[in-house]
Amino acid sequence: TRLSMMPGSSRPNVRASAESVPRVSEVCRTPGARSPSPHGVMSMTQSPGIQASHRRAARPAVLITGASTGLGRACAIHLVREGWLVFAGVRSERDARAVESDARQDAGAKGELVPVMLDVTSAKQIADAAELIKSRVGADGLRGLVNNAGVGVFGPAEFVSIDDWRRQFEINLFGQIAVT
Repeated sequence: TRLSMMPGSSRPNVRASAESVPRVSEVCRTPGARSPSPHGVMSMTQSPGIQASHRRAARPAVLITGASTGLGRACAIHLVREGWLVFAGVRSERDARAVESDARQDAGAKGELVPVMLDVTSAKQIADAAELIKSRVGADGLRGLVNNAGVGVFGPAEFVSIDDWRRQFEINLFGQIAVT
């Protein structure tokens, strides 16, 4: 892990060096395209595949982790309604069927929802998701990544087990970095 300061910011920039885990943003990037930011950060409206050619895919694509419930699910269904190709990261077949069914039942939906089995702590599932996304969007890449997966460990710090703290950090910090 490398820690550096972002120019013009007092906040540190942490970069993990997990070369063995292909990241969605790397796999889905157009070959030879550069990130629109010197820090490698992309906004929802920027895509490396679009930067050079100024063309748009027929349908913009986004990956949303933690799309089984709550804000992730609501965001996925909203973007499908707006015409996006949404890759919805879920952890069970049951959740995949449920979110896909909800998206299909929306009468105003113009987009498409593709459930993706994605546990953000699994290097294999991250790599599989990246390959699936690349096969669907090709050189157009993703327009965005909504890193929504997360868990909360509650209670006084001295009463929360170290295993629970580790699990929370694996999902909420390292998992987000690995997917990005």
